[in-house]
Amino acid sequence: MGVAASNRGARSIARDADALMGAPLARADRQAHKDEIERLKAQIASLSSDLSRARRCLAAERQGRESLRLRLMDAERVYAFVIGILCRLAWPKDGAA
Repeated sequence: MGVAASNRGARSIARDADALMGAPLARADRQAHKDEIERLKAQIASLSSDLSRARRCLAAERQGRESLRLRLMDAERVYAFVIGILCRLAWPKDGAA
């Protein structure tokens, strides 16, 4: 058998093999897509969980800051009231004028 015949035979075998590999390649491609979809779904679930936890942390932080703000406003009001009383007690004549 000559080189040309060998090349024709190799090309013929390659064409036949390519024709037969269509279904397995398509199946492998579909499986790769399914695997990628599953991986992405797991990643989305993980990120969603992280986002929910971050939102809860932010809400707790906001609530803590608001609570502190209200306590400080109340303490400031009490201190202003007490300072007024103490000033009237320390300098009674200033209030009469």
